[in-house]
Amino acid sequence: MRWPRDHDEGDLIVSEMDNVIPALVAAVQKQYAVGDHYREEVIRQAMEHQVQLALQPGPVRVDVVVDPPWSDGQINSVQVVMDDRPFLVDTVVSCLLKHGWRVEDVRHPIIGVKRDCNTIETVGVPGRGGCAPESWIHIDVTAPLGVDIAQAAEQLRDDLCACLDQVVRATDDWGAMHEAMLRTAELVSASQGPADDRDSSRELLEWLADDHFMYLSYQEFAVDGEPMTPVAGTHLGIAEDGPRFDAIAHSDDKATTIVTKDSVRSAVQRNGYRDYIGVRILDEHGAVVAEHRFLGLLGSAAYTESVAHIPTLRAKASRILALSGYHANSHGGKAVVRTIAEFPRDDLFEASAEELVPLIMTIVDLREKQRLRALVRRGPWGRFFHLLVFVPADRFDASTVGVVEGIVAKRTGAVEVDSTTMMGESSLVRITVTAKVADGEVLPPIDDEELQAELADATSNWDDEFITLASGIPSNRRGIDFGPEYKQEFTAKQGILDLELLNGLAQDDLGLVMYRPDDPADPSDLRLKIFSQRAPMTLSQVMPHLSSLGVQIVDEHPHRIILRGQEVWLFDLGLQTPGEPWKEAGRRRFTEAFAASWKGECESDTFSGLVTEAGLSWPQVAMLRCIARYLRQVGSPFSQTYMARALRANPHLARDLVGMVEAKFDPTAFDDGDDAGPQRLAKVEELSQGFLADLEDVASLDHDRILRTMHAVIKAMIRTNWWQSDRRALAFKIRPTDLDFAPAPRPKFEIFVNSPRVSGTHLRFGAIARGGLRWSDRPEDFRTEVLGLVKAQMVKNSVIVPAGAKGGFVPAHLPDSTTNRAEWAEEGKECYRIFLSSLLSLTDNVVEGRVVAPENVVRHDGDDPYLVVAADKGTATFSDTANAIAAEHGFWLGDAFASGGSHGYDHKAMGITARGAWESVTRHLADLGIDQAADDFTCIGIGDMSGDVFGNGMLLSEHIKLVAAFNHRHIFVDPSPDPEISWQERHRLFGLPRSSWDDYDSSLISEGGGVWDRTLKSIPVNPRMREVLGIDTAVSRMTPDDLISAILRAPVDLLWNGGIGTYVRATSETDAQVGDRANDPVRITAQEVRAKAAGEGGNLGWTQAGRIEYARNGGRINTDFIDNSAGVDTSDHEVNIKILLDAEVAAGRISEKERDELLPAMADDVAALVLRHNRSQNLALANALSPSGPTAGVLEAWMCQLEQSGHLDRAVDTMPSTTEMNRRMAAGQRLSSPELCTLLAWTKIALCDAVLATNLPEDPFVADRLVGYFPPLLRRRFAEQMPAHRLHREIITTEAVNRFVDSQGITAYYRLRLQTGANIAQVIRCQLAARSVFGLGKVETDLTRLGLDATRTAKIRLALRNLAMHATRWFLNHGGADDIAGTIETYRYGVAKLIENLSELLHGDSADAWQEKVDEVTELGLDRSDAAVVAAYDWGPVLLSVVEISEEGHPLDEVADAYLTLARRVDMIRLTRLVEQLPQDRPTDARVRASLREDLLQVMSDATRRALKVGTDNVLAHGGRIVESIAANPDLAHCVVMVSDLRSAVGQEVTL
Repeated sequence: MRWPRDHDEGDLIVSEMDNVIPALVAAVQKQYAVGDHYREEVIRQAMEHQVQLALQPGPVRVDVVVDPPWSDGQINSVQVVMDDRPFLVDTVVSCLLKHGWRVEDVRHPIIGVKRDCNTIETVGVPGRGGCAPESWIHIDVTAPLGVDIAQAAEQLRDDLCACLDQVVRATDDWGAMHEAMLRTAELVSASQGPADDRDSSRELLEWLADDHFMYLSYQEFAVDGEPMTPVAGTHLGIAEDGPRFDAIAHSDDKATTIVTKDSVRSAVQRNGYRDYIGVRILDEHGAVVAEHRFLGLLGSAAYTESVAHIPTLRAKASRILALSGYHANSHGGKAVVRTIAEFPRDDLFEASAEELVPLIMTIVDLREKQRLRALVRRGPWGRFFHLLVFVPADRFDASTVGVVEGIVAKRTGAVEVDSTTMMGESSLVRITVTAKVADGEVLPPIDDEELQAELADATSNWDDEFITLASGIPSNRRGIDFGPEYKQEFTAKQGILDLELLNGLAQDDLGLVMYRPDDPADPSDLRLKIFSQRAPMTLSQVMPHLSSLGVQIVDEHPHRIILRGQEVWLFDLGLQTPGEPWKEAGRRRFTEAFAASWKGECESDTFSGLVTEAGLSWPQVAMLRCIARYLRQVGSPFSQTYMARALRANPHLARDLVGMVEAKFDPTAFDDGDDAGPQRLAKVEELSQGFLADLEDVASLDHDRILRTMHAVIKAMIRTNWWQSDRRALAFKIRPTDLDFAPAPRPKFEIFVNSPRVSGTHLRFGAIARGGLRWSDRPEDFRTEVLGLVKAQMVKNSVIVPAGAKGGFVPAHLPDSTTNRAEWAEEGKECYRIFLSSLLSLTDNVVEGRVVAPENVVRHDGDDPYLVVAADKGTATFSDTANAIAAEHGFWLGDAFASGGSHGYDHKAMGITARGAWESVTRHLADLGIDQAADDFTCIGIGDMSGDVFGNGMLLSEHIKLVAAFNHRHIFVDPSPDPEISWQERHRLFGLPRSSWDDYDSSLISEGGGVWDRTLKSIPVNPRMREVLGIDTAVSRMTPDDLISAILRAPVDLLWNGGIGTYVRATSETDAQVGDRANDPVRITAQEVRAKAAGEGGNLGWTQAGRIEYARNGGRINTDFIDNSAGVDTSDHEVNIKILLDAEVAAGRISEKERDELLPAMADDVAALVLRHNRSQNLALANALSPSGPTAGVLEAWMCQLEQSGHLDRAVDTMPSTTEMNRRMAAGQRLSSPELCTLLAWTKIALCDAVLATNLPEDPFVADRLVGYFPPLLRRRFAEQMPAHRLHREIITTEAVNRFVDSQGITAYYRLRLQTGANIAQVIRCQLAARSVFGLGKVETDLTRLGLDATRTAKIRLALRNLAMHATRWFLNHGGADDIAGTIETYRYGVAKLIENLSELLHGDSADAWQEKVDEVTELGLDRSDAAVVAAYDWGPVLLSVVEISEEGHPLDEVADAYLTLARRVDMIRLTRLVEQLPQDRPTDARVRASLREDLLQVMSDATRRALKVGTDNVLAHGGRIVESIAANPDLAHCVVMVSDLRSAVGQEVTL
């Protein structure tokens, strides 16, 4: 194929090229291992261009392609096409580097090309078919920065053409020049001169001709004196342009062959000075008459081979050794030989042995000496200056070469300076410098000693001075290496100071020096040196810390220092500082603040500016920051930044706030010990008033409000750990009740913790309180989250000793959990440790029975040693960690500090939480007519069998038909499960170490069911699923979220929640209000729930408003805090048991091992005690919901009382307002079950508070509750020690109130107090007396053992409750029961005897009704004595009145006969019931009704007493007519008149 060169036929060229380009590309690929960079398309495009270049005329074809189409826009290309010759690529690359172009990639295939005239005939294999080898060079390059690329490319192209033209000329004449050198060698042999010189020269020439010299040019010169004249026709190789150097022989220069450097650099192969080989021809008189000159480059062997193998050098080395005076085998001789071998070869070739000997010997002498030495040799023709500088290796750095070159250039006036550096095993670094003066000039005179002195001064002055200054420092505290930049910026004296500073630093500590700059031109006010032992700093890292401190960075200078083998990084910064010049104290504050910020001990933010603007230390700023953060958490509308700016705008007030904190809490400020004394309090008040006075001058309302609230926080603070040196976070204890701007509810105590690593809060509603600590993920409002949780904890804890508490912490810098889960978890646990340690740092301890205040804490609240925590979200496995921290602090509670640890109760193994919640489920299902122990029932669930609550719950009945369930990973559906088989499979899953619904045996799932992953896009819905879940028949597929929502809406008997999340809200609520975004897609409204009942094993499954809506729509539900209270109840028992046993361990009565063995042995007994509470609370709720439960009016009145006492907050607790209650009263409605749960809890809380304020816990009879609280094993062994229990009063109170409220009802105390005016202690005493007198405890125990269904049990319990209520009220109206045991002793026997004989004492209809009731109860399984007590609920006050009168000296039977005779006469039972039917919604109605009831009893007692004197026939003889006049439904007035008439009939006036 022929390719025309005619450009007009370009189309043809391209067309034909399209056929040959692949062959060219293949040729390239064949010669190179082509990677991704050499993509075929890129090569093809480049080759297309290179082919065009190849068609151009001339032997040298060069193109520099700027931004070629085959590059990415950053790379340019150089292409060369020419006959293949040696040195092409080296020459091109050398030229590129000389012009400053960077070589990125080189490709130089050899391609066979056959040319014909101006065309390319054939492309093939080089050497075959007439194809001559051509070098097709392609080099990708990057242009120098800051140049005009087009212009630079043009200059490069021209120079490349010139360089390659020299290659052509040199290689064309290579053979001729080679022959010329051989001829010259022969001429030398035949010439005049010393034989040894001739022989050496010939040998050298022959050695050079043996491929040890690259010929560039040859010329013969005639010599006639100094001028040399070229001999015409002798020139070969490169043409010489410009000035020529002639090596004119000097008078003492008798050498035949001269080896020196030309004055021109080579353009071929490498950019070094050409080697000049001059061979002189002498006449018979010894005069030089001709010179054969070879210019080129010595081969690599001239520099690498041993001198023993190179002619001339071999003889020269022998001569040097001889002149040195050493024998070859001596130590000195070997040193000389070694030095010659290492000496620069160019100098060896050029200089004579006599010149070299002093240099060689000096070097030999230097080998063992650590000092700088400069050796000078001037070139023989005054053009070159050669210098060898030996520098100790420890003083050599990157700048040394530049310094030496600069000095040489200055002293010689050289226009070009080259240097090389050699580092070997020697402790000296050799710098070889060659300097050349301008052509036509000669070297100026140079004083060698001055040059050496200057070099020594320039390279060793700083170190010398430093060594001198450091001479007084012990050697083991020196060993420092400063970098050259450091030495340029700082003096040796400053280096000494920095060394001493570094010596004083602890490992990894930060070194800081602030100083004024010495240089008047330095724009900075101050400079800051930062020494880091960990890692180098960057400006971007440092700037935020410094900027926040209010300074500006002017410049930066980083340095690296080696201190005894360890790296230290110095960051030297120029700073502009605000205000007046800083004194030493200000500088110290600044550096301390920066160090704290950098190390993470404090935060870097707008508050930091107070260090420079208000003169505060960083710990003082940290306190203000902590207060501001607390204000944000309690709902301040101002941002942290804005609050900081308010403080910075009023620096004097910021200082005053700090001054208040210091006066209030600094342990050294006053000599008042642990508790704040009067002097301290007076000083704080003085400062407070001064602050408020100064605040009046603040113009900004926002600033006033911010500063005022910060002042309020300080006033409300009662403790802080600010003065504890080992604290890991700043914490203060505060009374939120003193802050009128804090959101409700306001706990009694709060500890707020803040640090750069973690923030958190702990809220307590009592001195004795407990609750979980959670790992919160809400940094902006974690207190809001905790406050919401502690509300639930308060009501949940109503059943246990401690009040509600809750804590939450937020780590500030968590690693990415998706990439490093282990580090994420460990950081969270470490933040938990910091948070917990901070809580303990403010908590009193108990040592040997004495309360001990924390170290360096001034208390403003008295003793407060009780702090108990529990697991919560994110901290479920942290109990042992918490107890380890408590042990580290020596905290008195030991492992009772956090229940559930290694030596605590395993709630999952006990199944206690689920079992407690199942008590509620049992009652709900019973209300639906379902016996969960005998009847199958359908259920949907939230959770999986690996979970504690869900797993245990779904094993509590073998009649569960679990049709669907879900967790965070899977959805389970079993439309028609076999209860027995599915129970067995659930039991199997529960026993696995870990399981999910995916582990369920699919073969056991009924038709239409399955297990699906929640990550699926959609799930098929079949007819059986639609039927069981109540899904529309048109639906065939659903997303996993939609299917979960459908499960929640399923028409089943029970919805069992054992999972995490909120899934049901009220219709009136939004998902945003719920605050559980993760479950927004699946959540439904209460109106949509079709399950008939709900069991809340898990927390927060429903919103409270959702529960209420569901219950008011007919659903059976309590609340989570009622259903799952067994967990916290068990934990509380564990804590109190450990407190008891730990005291025994401390006293040496039992060992710690025995204690640890006792705990698990009592697990079943503890569970029984706990479940008793769940049953009794459900019974109390059932009674409250029954028709005989409290009316809406009574409930409203009691809620008002609880509001007034500061307990109930209707808005916070989602309770109906007074307006709503009035509406319900009008509509005949009461409270729903979830509302009653809340009221039940707050009733217990309020009554506990009231009881603790009385002496009731000290009553010997009530104190028995303490022993009953503990398991039987402890009762038997440690009953005598129980009164010494630190919480004995609280335990007694809790047990007494629980029993009273659960047995007597939510409003019992309110009604009894309203009716009698009694206080809580009197009420409980009388109730205990009443229950004991009638033996109600025995009846209830027998009833529990009987195991009746919930409905019949509730009916009997209601009768017993009414009996106790009537009897309690009777005792309250008849002198109370201050001596409970005495009261019981007085009445129990008589009452028991009357009940036993009541069937004989009653007559007529009353007797029949009595007997019917006894028989009815007996038929249920109770014995007759129990049944008689149950049947006596209408007669309780009568029986007590009979015994009371009998105690006045009358026989019991006689009194009973008289009383009952009179009672029949006036139909007392009917009268009592009429009074009971009177309205009681309003407090006045209730009081009047109670008064009437009591008056009626009093009338009958008075009548009996009179009858015992005058006979029954003479008393109330006309009572029957009085009673008969009363209508069936009398109003209040008629009842009052009736009782008055009866009293008159007895002979007394009645006044109401």
